[in-house]
Amino acid sequence: MAEFDAFGTAVIIAMVVAYILLTSWLTVLLAAAVFTSIWYVLGNPYGIDNMYVAAVTPVLVMMIERALSWPKSAAVASAIRAKDK
Repeated sequence: MAEFDAFGTAVIIAMVVAYILLTSWLTVLLAAAVFTSIWYVLGNPYGIDNMYVAAVTPVLVMMIERALSWPKSAAVASAIRAKDK
C-alpha cells in the first residue's frame, strides 16, 4: 500500500469536499440542518417553530438551485442538439 504525503492527502480531501458540495441532495440536507439549527438557536424568531423551517428549507434550497442552474442546463442541452444536427 502506497503512502500519501501531505499534498496527496490534501488533494483527496479537496476532491471529496468538492464532490459533497456538488451533490444536490446532500446540499439540500446540509442547508436544512444548518438553517434549522440556527433558527432554533435564535429562539424561533417571529414565533415560527423550527420544525416548520425544517420542512420549508429543502424546498427553498431546491428552488434556488434550480433557478441558478437552469441556464447551464439549457445551454448544455442546446449545445448537444446543435452537435447532433
